[in-house]
Amino acid sequence: MSQSNNRFLEIDLIKAMAIILVIFGHTFSYVQQSTGTILPTTQGTMHIINLEGLSLNQILTKWMTYSGLLTQQVVPVFIVLMGHNFGMSYTRKKYVSLRQIYSVNEFVRRFKRLLGPFAIAFISSIIIGIIVLLLTGNWVLYFGPYLLTGFLPINGPGNYFLSIIFEFLIIFPLMYIAYHQHPKLLIGSSLLCALIFELLRPSSGIYSISIIRFLPLIALGLWISTDHNLFAKRNLWLLPLGIFSGFYIILVNQFEYQFTVLGINFFQMTKSQNLFACFYTVLLVLVGIQVLQKSDRWPCIGIVALIGKASYHIFLVQIIYFGVNKYFYTHYHSIRDIFTIDNVEIILINLIICIIVGIIFYKLQEWLMVGNNKDRI
Repeated sequence: MSQSNNRFLEIDLIKAMAIILVIFGHTFSYVQQSTGTILPTTQGTMHIINLEGLSLNQILTKWMTYSGLLTQQVVPVFIVLMGHNFGMSYTRKKYVSLRQIYSVNEFVRRFKRLLGPFAIAFISSIIIGIIVLLLTGNWVLYFGPYLLTGFLPINGPGNYFLSIIFEFLIIFPLMYIAYHQHPKLLIGSSLLCALIFELLRPSSGIYSISIIRFLPLIALGLWISTDHNLFAKRNLWLLPLGIFSGFYIILVNQFEYQFTVLGINFFQMTKSQNLFACFYTVLLVLVGIQVLQKSDRWPCIGIVALIGKASYHIFLVQIIYFGVNKYFYTHYHSIRDIFTIDNVEIILINLIICIIVGIIFYKLQEWLMVGNNKDRI
């Protein structure tokens, strides 16, 4: 991997592509875009899948519309990279005990890197919300119970992921120590915990903010932090499982009726983000690293890498941006509807605003932290 100042170019590029897809996906709010919405019920039966009468054109159209293999993978990809990056960071620092990881110095370092920008975004969202109220009379601020889990007061799309990040900071050290003692056992137990969580059928609110469903992604992120080579002997088992997960994602996104297996209901936005899909996500990351190994020779690659470095700050910005501007929550029913002149302009406007403001935010923090740790998430 291309390495400079403890940073890997391939990882930054993957993060850049992921955050761009976040903004793209939130622009068109895929939650209600299709007539193939899948809703949770209490039924515990398994539906028989009928492939008859399904043309290749229909399959490709639905894949693109739901984007289960791409857009819905951005959050899982970020979680895999969190497990990967923190795992490499702790290994580089030769941490071998919880006392080292939960030290005051480590907490201060993480606070500056993650909680500091969050605190700025939190205060900014309150100020912006008050300004919006004074100018338009619209109340956009949120002061519900989820603020205690890490939500911003402006409840934009992706707010739940901030809860996941803070839960990650608490639980990851335990997983890191367990991984270095029994790596395969950690992966197996993570899959089991995620399966039990799915079977318990928690409420949609608890489900969305709980890191339990993402435990396999963190464990697999740790696994690939040891070796990024897709074709390494220790990683070969991920290939067939990744292909299996890909087919699973296609099936649960393809069919317009409720899809239930073992009593697990697959929601439209979470059916591509659970334990059955996790191996596809890891395979996606490994393939990305493999493909981007010589990307340092590409033109303008530094700009793309900068977007990846600033992805956390861009993510905070887009939460506030979309939370305020409800106009961009237009639902589309066909991939053809997206690529009109007006809609392309909307995509570009959203990308330009969120990325530029996010990079300024990132550079400001970088300037304030001169000489301090700059570990990545």
